[in-house]
Amino acid sequence: MASFFGEIVPALSRAVDEEDDDDELEYMPKCSISFKWNTTLISEETLKCASLVVAVGPAASAFMQIYMLNGRPTKLLGQATLDRADDDDDDDLIMMGQSSRSSPLSPCLIHLLTDTPSVVMMQCRDEVLPELTFSLVDQSFSKLNLSNSRVIVLTSVSVSQYRSELISDDLQVPFLRALKTDAETKHAFCPYLEQPNTIAGLSAQVLTLCQVKSVACCLYVVYSDLILPDQRTVRKFKDLEQIPTFKSFISVNSATADEQLAKLLDSKTKENTLYL
Repeated sequence: MASFFGEIVPALSRAVDEEDDDDELEYMPKCSISFKWNTTLISEETLKCASLVVAVGPAASAFMQIYMLNGRPTKLLGQATLDRADDDDDDDLIMMGQSSRSSPLSPCLIHLLTDTPSVVMMQCRDEVLPELTFSLVDQSFSKLNLSNSRVIVLTSVSVSQYRSELISDDLQVPFLRALKTDAETKHAFCPYLEQPNTIAGLSAQVLTLCQVKSVACCLYVVYSDLILPDQRTVRKFKDLEQIPTFKSFISVNSATADEQLAKLLDSKTKENTLYL
């Protein structure tokens, strides 16, 4: 089974002098992550959580929005905010592909299901800079008691990053792969990610923290051949309905959801291709 990495190790280029590297580091955007919590919902120090579902990236986030949150009573438990310590130009990116000024969206929203208070859903629409991933995940877990919970992480990756002996034409894209922590005793409902493949970013950081804290966690990644998420990629997560607990999280019927998904992806496509 493939390994995963959550630690960020900066590497300096040997093509320039060390002094040049120091100069460049001085101009890196200075920012940090902070969380705002709904104190009315967290009366104790931490909230007991039986199940936590984490969606990372536009495809997984769209699946969670349409199939798991839509039409279900929820309350916003907490949200992350990006705090800038300088007045750099808008071109300094905080979220991948977005600037903090051009996008009012929070990089992470945590929803509490009011009809099932022990179920929490964490929605991260975009990846954040590598140096912010640990802070975001650590703070988001700080108010959740995960000692007796199961965590499911959903994410998607470009198939160009997949390493296999098979010819790319022989792969049925999109397809699912899984990684899990040692504390997760149940088998995944799809093949495990083969070596030497790895997972990076927020999803890897969640898996890493769960491994350190001995929390049962399974990560499911969809490999897609498109830059922007499409309906096939998003609906691939529905294969996980084989998991009894996961099936109970699906809140809408397929016909209605597919129509809503098409509208959501169409609006996202127009936003991302506005200047193409």
